[in-house]
Amino acid sequence: MLTLLTTAHLLAAIFWIGGMMFVLTMLIPSLPRLTAPPPPQLMPTVLIRFLNAVAVAAFVLIATGPWLTIDMPMGAIYLKLTLALVMIVVYAYLRQRYLETLEALALRPAGSPPTEEQAIALAGVRKLATINLSLSIVIVGLTTLG
Repeated sequence: MLTLLTTAHLLAAIFWIGGMMFVLTMLIPSLPRLTAPPPPQLMPTVLIRFLNAVAVAAFVLIATGPWLTIDMPMGAIYLKLTLALVMIVVYAYLRQRYLETLEALALRPAGSPPTEEQAIALAGVRKLATINLSLSIVIVGLTTLG
């Protein structure tokens, strides 16, 4: 049973962390370098799908995490739990604050530039995702240190 819980936990963490890393280090920096501009719906559509999938990953992490802390020192458990809760709060805020704007961006016609509000929303998503990625790297570091 512990092997199944560990596998589910690791897959959910890999998905969430890997998705943030891909969007922040590969997708966003690559868009300006394309020879033809991508459809304006690309980025918001990808982000909406990712945010929806992260909800499932967060649930799996919350459901499996407590079972995997049996052999950990209490200080490490509290620190990891606190950082994980901060990540979930940041994710929930990002979703609550920007999802509607991202949906509007995804529906805009081709060739229409984003409004100032939409551009600010994309920058906000990038900032919050960077915060969460940083927190997740600290959590992974704490986990590997034991």
